[in-house]
Amino acid sequence: MRKLLASLLITGSLLISVFAAQAVSLTPVGYWDQYDDKGQLQSLVKIWQDKDELKGQVIKGFPVNGKAPNHYCTKCSGDFKDKRITDLTFIWGARYNSETGKWEGGHILDPNGGSVYKLIMSLTDNGQQLLVRGYLGISLFGRTQTWTRITEKQMKEQLAQIKKEIGDQ
Repeated sequence: MRKLLASLLITGSLLISVFAAQAVSLTPVGYWDQYDDKGQLQSLVKIWQDKDELKGQVIKGFPVNGKAPNHYCTKCSGDFKDKRITDLTFIWGARYNSETGKWEGGHILDPNGGSVYKLIMSLTDNGQQLLVRGYLGISLFGRTQTWTRITEKQMKEQLAQIKKEIGDQ
């Protein structure tokens, strides 16, 4: 009887550990390949938890349709005006809503157009894709991009490849 009870306790604690680890991994915290509306890789993004809200910043921008990425937020206003886009916090204020399973109530800046939108983010594909919706007014009036999760190692490899390509020119 004691062996059975001990076995059940061990099994139960292992299951709790597995579910807890899975819950932690199912957040947007981490690194993302951000694609534009046409599915072209536009930038590397880092999302992190700051107290009870999520924040995000661009780590590196990529050329789109042969055009170099903007380096400064020239079309932005206020505190964002002429700020360097790389390392700029362009996502802020998103908080997890347990009723919807989404991160809501935040904002996202479009550094190319200079506009600030309301934000909703949700995970799909077992946490490997992030649906990022920016909108004005109500969610109906907006657009959604699908970002792909990458590991820190993949992010560093992408940055190293870019440095190598720039060095070869």
